[in-house]
Amino acid sequence: MNVKNNIFLHMFLGLNFFISGLLINVIQFILYNTLAWFDKQCFRRINFYLNYSMWSQIVALAHWWSDTELTIYYPDDNSVKFSAPNHMLCLMNHTFEIDWVMSWLAVDHYQKLGNAKSFVKRSLRFIPIMGWSWIFGEFAFLERNLQKDSANIVKALKNFLQFQHPTSLLFFAEGTRFTEKKHEKSIQFARERGLPELKYHLLPRPRGFNLSVQTFKEESMYELIIHCI
Repeated sequence: MNVKNNIFLHMFLGLNFFISGLLINVIQFILYNTLAWFDKQCFRRINFYLNYSMWSQIVALAHWWSDTELTIYYPDDNSVKFSAPNHMLCLMNHTFEIDWVMSWLAVDHYQKLGNAKSFVKRSLRFIPIMGWSWIFGEFAFLERNLQKDSANIVKALKNFLQFQHPTSLLFFAEGTRFTEKKHEKSIQFARERGLPELKYHLLPRPRGFNLSVQTFKEESMYELIIHCI
């Protein structure tokens, strides 16, 4: 009998994630409303391990249950040296619903999973366990309107750079997940403006990315390491 297909194991793993996730959320809530008021860096250090305790369960399942393997290529040896101690921006395409799992596998390789950050839809903060952990992890919640979100992006990025432990900002360049309908609109948009017609991807949304990189350059004394996944 294949252990990985055992329904009781699936129930145990799911229940374990649900119970441990809620417990971690409670601890995060208490610390966020007590310790964070007096020593925010101490709260962030503790929250790093709390988030890691939760999110690493998904990474472990990806490795063990689904036999997922991730290959990371480096252009040169300097990329390896600079990646670990510095803040990192992971630039990704968004084709499948589990792309974020692959990004977690990547940042876990650099020991930054507990401080993985992202710009996410505001509605996602109401999702129990994951959404709540993102609130306490100081994620940026956006409305997908650059005029409204630009101030939030700048504020959030400045906040990320204050973390003593390096953060990894996960950035989906296309802004949304790839579908045939969205791809048709992307092709039409490209034709109307004389832009390249991408076959397998949506046209990226450069304004938010440019704003993020520019803010990083203005605010950070560290190197910005950009990885493409």
